[in-house]
Amino acid sequence: MALVSAFVLIPRLELAAAAAAAVAGLLLARHVRRKPAGFVPRPVIRSRPFITAAAAAGTLSTSYFALLYTVPRLLEHHWTSERIGWMTLMMLAAGSIASLLFTRWTSRLGAAVTWAVLPATGAVAVALPLVAPWPVLIAASTAFAVFAATAAMAWYAARVGEVVPHEHRATAVSLFTLCYQLGGAFGPALATLLLV
Repeated sequence: MALVSAFVLIPRLELAAAAAAAVAGLLLARHVRRKPAGFVPRPVIRSRPFITAAAAAGTLSTSYFALLYTVPRLLEHHWTSERIGWMTLMMLAAGSIASLLFTRWTSRLGAAVTWAVLPATGAVAVALPLVAPWPVLIAASTAFAVFAATAAMAWYAARVGEVVPHEHRATAVSLFTLCYQLGGAFGPALATLLLV
């Protein structure tokens, strides 16, 4: 809790929160060394596939929540508030439906295609607000972002339990879910940092 809270407070408290995060991180590392089967099991955090999946889900979730706050601000110069709201709603619905359809077909697409599609879509979501010449493409970034974040959560979560020892599967899925949910805290904090 201390580590997560410190990370979230970095945009507001900067040095104090960064120092608190460093101390909490060191204490957590010490705890993991002393109790390798504790609430953060060592076999889980030493699993490269787990770390990759958790980092990907956390990154995609963070970018989604950051865009959810920044894109409407970018569109203020082009559209009315009502149009921004409707377009955001439509893009989120489109991205969510696309995610649902995609995750239903991942077994046929294969792991290699899925591994490529999810980060590529997340990259497109981040790039569009920076380079898109038209407001509708800026708005579309939220569709790409919600697609990448929700599809990643579903697809990676199904695989996290397979890459760790059986006795740690429930904990691995819980830690993975925490990494995804942290995007809901880090994304708005990042958006605040970018918009100020």
